[in-house]
Amino acid sequence: MDMLPQELINKIVLYLERYPNQAHVPIIRQYGHHSKLPPYATISSHWREAVEFVTFNRLSIRSHELSQLEAMMTGNRPKYLTRLSFEITLPEYSEERCGHVESKEEQQCNDQALTQAIADLFSLVRKWEDAGTVHGIRLRLTGFFSPTDIRDRHQIELEIAQRKRGIDIFEKRWVNSHVHLSRPEMIPTLSSIVHLSKAERGVV
Repeated sequence: MDMLPQELINKIVLYLERYPNQAHVPIIRQYGHHSKLPPYATISSHWREAVEFVTFNRLSIRSHELSQLEAMMTGNRPKYLTRLSFEITLPEYSEERCGHVESKEEQQCNDQALTQAIADLFSLVRKWEDAGTVHGIRLRLTGFFSPTDIRDRHQIELEIAQRKRGIDIFEKRWVNSHVHLSRPEMIPTLSSIVHLSKAERGVV
């Protein structure tokens, strides 16, 4: 099977099952856990190239996972990357602060986290550019969140009713907040980003 031309192997891989129950979705656009493709990459170098083209064509990453992305994108793998979704992880906040809108100091911390995350991402992409392993990337900033934002609203409302905890205003805490690049000079200039988009609101 290693005698097959690379172009044909590439086409064969596009028709393999990557994730269950997603046959109606083009394989490039499928998302999930425990892909069925990796075993095919062990057949030969040609099959590995075809599998990696699918695997690394579109990626979604959070800013606190950048070290994992760098460790994963070794060798020529960056050349397969055409679309990257990037979510910013903001600092956590205390239970007491859950009942108050974001303070000026908290917003400044968020600005710093945003700026550092984008600077780190762009620095990584710059490494790929310098190595000549990355070409055109469509980058989307999908939004940002604090791990504290992810909490059980029903349980919290129950605890508030039972007077086991203080008030929590949930999304009202940050609904009028925006994050800004605090030090744009930290961010490297890139040539491989061919398109940049962001969430409709929140990022300035």
